[in-house]
Amino acid sequence: MTVYARRDINWVGISADHGGCGKDHYRPEGAELWALKCPECENHLRHDPLWASTIAEIPETPDEATSREDWEKRGAYDEKKLMAMAMARITGLEVPESLLRALPARFQALPAAGTVECGNGHGVAAGSKFCPECGEPLRGVVPASVAPQPGGFAGSSGRLTVSAEEARRRPLAQWRIDDLKELARTRGLPDEGTRVEVLERIRAAG
Repeated sequence: MTVYARRDINWVGISADHGGCGKDHYRPEGAELWALKCPECENHLRHDPLWASTIAEIPETPDEATSREDWEKRGAYDEKKLMAMAMARITGLEVPESLLRALPARFQALPAAGTVECGNGHGVAAGSKFCPECGEPLRGVVPASVAPQPGGFAGSSGRLTVSAEEARRRPLAQWRIDDLKELARTRGLPDEGTRVEVLERIRAAG
């Protein structure tokens, strides 16, 4: 049999009175793993908390335990923030600055799914910071490919994809430009212009 020492154990000596061989045993110089083969001492060390019968069971040093616990806490913290960021990117909503600052740099460039629209109605890949066509910053945009929902507003063209229930809980500022234009037409308002202009026209009309 063989016993393995904790990584900060460099010497052991067990007297004959305690069942050992009475000799001193030293960790080989520079050895990361110390496998002690001494039949007399093994029987005693097998029950010592600083030693183990297998490599997988080698106990952690205090520093190793502290480091592992720290990484586990940081990993759980990063995981929660990563999930929150992923959900924001998937829905096309703006990722709060407070969340971005708290995320590790390796998570801040995650790819986003789907397509969003800038304020002028141009389709842009989700996750982009600016519209490549007009240069408008993308803040608070929503996915451009929202599927039509049953029970939506009955516009003149029937293309309005925002249901009444969704409209009540989603601000107009997050609507697609096609939906805003359709809403403007249902209210007898002109639908020409940019997304911002149509939105302001709807708001002004109440």
